[in-house]
Amino acid sequence: MGTHIGRATLNRFPPVPASGRSEPALPRVVDRIRAEFQEMPGMRLTGEQVARLCGVDRSRCAEALERLVAIRYLELAEDGSYSRPSDVRMSRGFARGKQVKS
Repeated sequence: MGTHIGRATLNRFPPVPASGRSEPALPRVVDRIRAEFQEMPGMRLTGEQVARLCGVDRSRCAEALERLVAIRYLELAEDGSYSRPSDVRMSRGFARGKQVKS
């Protein structure tokens, strides 16, 4: 029997982390968090709560939250919770329409 020399093949799949579970790419995490906040207006969550809701690692979630704050999609409150700025304005009454005097 002869020796078969095969061609090198490229691995099409990213390496699996030691935990045995692959982490989603950052853009997908950002999109997922954005969708959750869009779907539930008025939602205020801590970073840990967002990570649990989206099922992602805390560090990956923190990166995504930082990106969403940087583009001003989310706001970080003093109490450590994240929310959409438009939701905060609505809850404070700034987004209400003009009142008509009788």
